[in-house]
Amino acid sequence: MTRLVRLLTVSCLAMLASCASSEGPRAIYIIEDSGDLAFTQGRYSLAATEYSEVVERRPGKFSARVALGKALLRAGDAELAREHLNAASSIKPNDEGVIELLAESMLETGDTERLTTFLRDRANNRNDPQSWMRLGRYLASAGDDDEAERALHEAARLDNGFSVGPQIELARFYDSIGDTAGATRRYRMALYIDPQSTSAIDALRSMGHVPGPTFALEPDER
Repeated sequence: MTRLVRLLTVSCLAMLASCASSEGPRAIYIIEDSGDLAFTQGRYSLAATEYSEVVERRPGKFSARVALGKALLRAGDAELAREHLNAASSIKPNDEGVIELLAESMLETGDTERLTTFLRDRANNRNDPQSWMRLGRYLASAGDDDEAERALHEAARLDNGFSVGPQIELARFYDSIGDTAGATRRYRMALYIDPQSTSAIDALRSMGHVPGPTFALEPDER
């Protein structure tokens, strides 16, 4: 049975169950599957309602907290989403998915000061390219271009020019602020690391370049 068929079956069962109150509360897995189906259909408010019931009955269920936070974000309730994502973060503070969603909720609620502190602390403590890239992305989204550039350069420095990710992030950042020359240079460096990088190739072609073996450029960080 495919997952879609299963979800549709569960959804029907859930409706039947709701009409037959004498049969007792729905099973947790039925509510979760109903929420998953609603989310995939873009019915985020309904998904949040379903996940809320799971959280109410199982407050410590990590996956339900995350699903509820994500559904609330998509439904436009970033404040409430942030509450549940904070709860999820207290259960698994190093979960990358929760960190991303929590940062998104902070940005959506306009709490750029807390967002910057949260991500900068993580970047300083972990001191890895991924944490610095995340800080750079969100600083750029918050409009702090100077600090965003510094964070992205730190990610590239820590990576020593061996991964495509930091180069692509820098290229996209430069492109976003209208620095075409800077974006081109970083895409060329990404091409040096991975000659088959579709992100770099497609971007360079859209900028009017014909990327080939001689067009690649050794990263500054090597």
